[in-house]
Amino acid sequence: MSNNMNIIPPEGLVKEKELSMLGVKGQPGLNEWFMNVGHGDLPDVGTWLVLADGTGTVECKLAITDLGECRVIAGNVGDDDSSITTIDLIHWSPGRTDGDVNSLHFKSSFRIVDLTGEACLGLIVRGYNQASQMDTVGAYAAGIHLDNDVMRAISSDVAVVEETDISGHFTDDTDVILEVILTLDTVKFYVDEVLRASHDTNIPLRVLQAIAASKNTNAVLTELDLSSVQVWTEK
Repeated sequence: MSNNMNIIPPEGLVKEKELSMLGVKGQPGLNEWFMNVGHGDLPDVGTWLVLADGTGTVECKLAITDLGECRVIAGNVGDDDSSITTIDLIHWSPGRTDGDVNSLHFKSSFRIVDLTGEACLGLIVRGYNQASQMDTVGAYAAGIHLDNDVMRAISSDVAVVEETDISGHFTDDTDVILEVILTLDTVKFYVDEVLRASHDTNIPLRVLQAIAASKNTNAVLTELDLSSVQVWTEK
């Protein structure tokens, strides 16, 4: 009897997202649930680069009743940064037009503890690893940036940062799902499956990496707790 466990179903039976996750169409996807390391460990070093500036901390939590979770917590000294970014070999490009990519998707389930601090989540050009850089001219990025109770949807290229205030859709220490969808001419931001912002300028058409970061701003130790991070492409 043959073993059919590794046979990939025909494309018509599998969604574009799954094909990307399988690495058989478009750009290979990321499907991270932080369940492949031990309690108190750093996230998988084969996927993530970790920054823990000063007294900042990054650690994964695993309990009998919980799924995995990665906590990115700012340090207790002003400007202390903590972040995780995908390693250099794990990246995506919304501007690549090879016939198999029309859109790039970033999706994460998370919560933020203390919205009066600073944090960011989304996609950013390689080499950037701080929360404040999401809202910086010159940093190609698409995601959300929190600063002092104000949450903004961000898309930026080398010259301009376009932003939309979406603060009303976030509550302190409450789980939420963010999805950011990039095409060649738009960036759309969904919060809990509802479209909350759409940008049609300043699209970051560069090689991008995933980022989750917090920073001690306003003397606040903001905590970003991630349950999942998924990135994939679709045609």
